Amino acid sequence: MLLVINASPDTFSDRSSDGATHAHTRLALTAGLDKCLPALCSCNGSSAMNRISVLISHDSPLIRAGLAATLREHSDLDVCVECPPRPGGPALLVPCDVLVADYATCIRALGVSTPADGRHKVPKVLIIAAQAGEWDIRFAMRQGVQGYLLLGCAADKLVHAVRSLARGGRCLDDAVSERIAESLVHEALTNREQDVLYLIAEGAGNKHIANALDIQLGTVKAHVKAILAKLHVRTRTQALIVAEQRGLLSARARLESSHERVVPSSSRQTMSVEAW
Repeated sequence: MLLVINASPDTFSDRSSDGATHAHTRLALTAGLDKCLPALCSCNGSSAMNRISVLISHDSPLIRAGLAATLREHSDLDVCVECPPRPGGPALLVPCDVLVADYATCIRALGVSTPADGRHKVPKVLIIAAQAGEWDIRFAMRQGVQGYLLLGCAADKLVHAVRSLARGGRCLDDAVSERIAESLVHEALTNREQDVLYLIAEGAGNKHIANALDIQLGTVKAHVKAILAKLHVRTRTQALIVAEQRGLLSARARLESSHERVVPSSSRQTMSVEAW
């Protein structure tokens, strides 16, 4: 709403001998403004308070541009774009209400401690990913992620997710919700079993798994037996197939990209070996 008052000096000049009329006119106008201006200020203040600051920091430049173009079409969203920080580098610099980023960037952002002075609040986190593996989702939810959408979702779904997170809610892609429901019937692997499974996928044998994790060979065999039982398979190859189908390997590969374990080629064994 815009209020324009265009009054020339002549408006208030004495055009009659009745000075009281002139005084009453000015008093009435002043009283009217006193009532209107507080309402206008209140309205503008409320609008400013309802705005949502959004930081886009996806690792793909093309996706960053698309997300920014979509969200900037909405006047209640203040959008800022920043390249994601490198692993081990400085944290995101722009404070925001909602962070929209790729999987690894969101997880790293949640791992950054908040300043003790409380000047920068922890943002709500919305992951935009190409796929949603079971382990990806479970790990993200444990870390505090509030939203998880897949690439290709509708534009209005993205906008709804940002607004919902800003209000303290959650928003999950339908495929993500289905994967969560499916995971409830599966017994989850422990963190150590997940470590063993990842090294198996690299081609490491039992001895090298024991060395890499600094555990006993017998402990490795026990973890392997538990993995087979939980995945309802009988062999190493079958375990990797099921793990890939359930997305139990994808997130770990991305999160550990900055400190990969190097397994010597001499320690690798072919996947045709089924004996443990």
